[in-house]
Amino acid sequence: MSFADCNINISATNDPSMAVAEGFKPYSVMFDDFVRVLKMRGRYSPFWFMGDYRKGENRIADSTNAIVLDFDDGMSIEEFKKRIYPNAAFIGTTKSHRKEKNGKVCDRFRAIVPLLTAMDIPNDEYSMTMEEIYRHFPGVDTGCKDAARAYAGNPEAQTEFLYGEFFDWEPFLERAKQRIELARWAQEQKHKALSAKERDGDIFKAMKARFNRIYETGNRNNAVADIILWGKKEGVDYGTIERFVTDLVHSSGDPLPDRELRQLFKYHFRRSA
Repeated sequence: MSFADCNINISATNDPSMAVAEGFKPYSVMFDDFVRVLKMRGRYSPFWFMGDYRKGENRIADSTNAIVLDFDDGMSIEEFKKRIYPNAAFIGTTKSHRKEKNGKVCDRFRAIVPLLTAMDIPNDEYSMTMEEIYRHFPGVDTGCKDAARAYAGNPEAQTEFLYGEFFDWEPFLERAKQRIELARWAQEQKHKALSAKERDGDIFKAMKARFNRIYETGNRNNAVADIILWGKKEGVDYGTIERFVTDLVHSSGDPLPDRELRQLFKYHFRRSA
């Protein structure tokens, strides 16, 4: 794909009000004319909308052939140029560029990045993809993931076009899906661990009840062996079952000598459950 046969799709309105959603007319803008968009007095969006009404659910997905990255408090223009390379981008400074804002003076600009293929995906996947792209461009405004976002032009903008390749967004979507899948897997493991903890709690509760029933003079060794082997069968590790049974024995009122306890642990934990 070349610059000669590819325009950028936007919708725009001359109304500068941020509250207005009506009247976002669709345009397909030639590369040579795109500076006019960055310097317009109204607002523009990288999406076409059904009924010209700017709303996420109205986004016409297969028309989305550019993304907008808005930098307000982070990456400089020179840093962005290095990071976007070898991809193409239109850069336009915003009204607060190099002016004090929130106690800080820095580069504030917007980059419109033409895409290799249209982002013909649902809005939730669009947001996922943009979140992953943010990781590649630190300092970008995270509101850019909104599928109904509009941006104000700046008649005084300093503009620049970076020649290069069209941006391939699809690997970022795949990366986002993998990240979500990994987070889901981690959550499942956490849930399993909590379930196992609850199960172990029930096991220890049951073992304690059994110990209290069978531990008595004349049956102390057998009672200890019974609980040790039960814990081993349930997969309880040596250290845990040793501490658990030792506490039970010491609080029984008729404890076995520690030496005798250690012998029982070593002998019975080596046996097959």
